[in-house]
Amino acid sequence: MRSWLGDKLDRDIEVLNMIATGELHSSRAGLYLQSLQHAFPADIRADMLCMMQLTIELSARAKGELLVREAGLEMPPDPELDAQFRELAYLQKSIGPTGLLAVAPLLSQTARELWEMRRLAAAKL
Repeated sequence: MRSWLGDKLDRDIEVLNMIATGELHSSRAGLYLQSLQHAFPADIRADMLCMMQLTIELSARAKGELLVREAGLEMPPDPELDAQFRELAYLQKSIGPTGLLAVAPLLSQTARELWEMRRLAAAKL
């Protein structure tokens, strides 16, 4: 039986593949980002896309770690994790409060996903 966590992880991976292959522009998320072109400069929209990708990557990583722990295994700490959270903080500052509100619908940041990401961040310590 598939868990909610596994289904959500599959969706995260699908979006990451769309970003990597350039297919995102024809999706609802891509069309939404394009609709922001008159409200935000190109560099901010690029940061929004980077933030979207990074939050999905971190969310997918957290879900994967939870699935591994459910199986009774432990994952070794990832040395790149700290840099990813620093990059996320930089992107949040670069995008600014209004940009964050605009991009919020695209981010993997439901209450559960935020909890997973905080747990992942805490595990890196």
